[in-house]
Amino acid sequence: MLAHLILGLLRNGEPRHGYELVTHHRALTGATLSTGNVYRELSRLAARELVRARADDSRGDGRRIPYQITEQGTELFDQWLLAPAKYGDELASWLIFMDRVPRDVRDRTLERARDMLWSQTKALERAREDALSRQHATRGPYHPLAVLLSRRLRQVTADLEFLNELRADLATESTTAEPSLPAARSERAGRATKGATR
Repeated sequence: MLAHLILGLLRNGEPRHGYELVTHHRALTGATLSTGNVYRELSRLAARELVRARADDSRGDGRRIPYQITEQGTELFDQWLLAPAKYGDELASWLIFMDRVPRDVRDRTLERARDMLWSQTKALERAREDALSRQHATRGPYHPLAVLLSRRLRQVTADLEFLNELRADLATESTTAEPSLPAARSERAGRATKGATR
């Protein structure tokens, strides 16, 4: 997963050294990456020829060697965006990079994420119905599985609703000259905060 994050942060072609990647990631997400892990992963990516070191730009400091994504690195990153999810919350990682990929890749990624979430809601609904029928058969007062499945179903449904709103915002933004997306995001975030405090 770290390899994909690094490739995504380099996806625009701008050379960056490890610490720049860490600070840029923090500015984008609010999360902190381990600087040591980033430098180790950059070495692995360079060995696989997915990034290349630009030692001529380091000003003599080995820690400041900037890395630039290669064509193979760009292809691998775009394939990751379009591949089925392998980890629990890859949607959050995908969202970081929606402005760094061509529009067709972005649209296909969001469509695939929507389909994946829709499938998850259907599977969770079936599992919850099965759990509830087992609960009624045993006449127990409480069945934790049904409760946990209900909670997960609400989380996935909220993600699906968010994704549909984001897709609509991005479609609107691409057809108008005004940047409406940040305002829509902050308005939704404000509604979510008000809802959480009630």
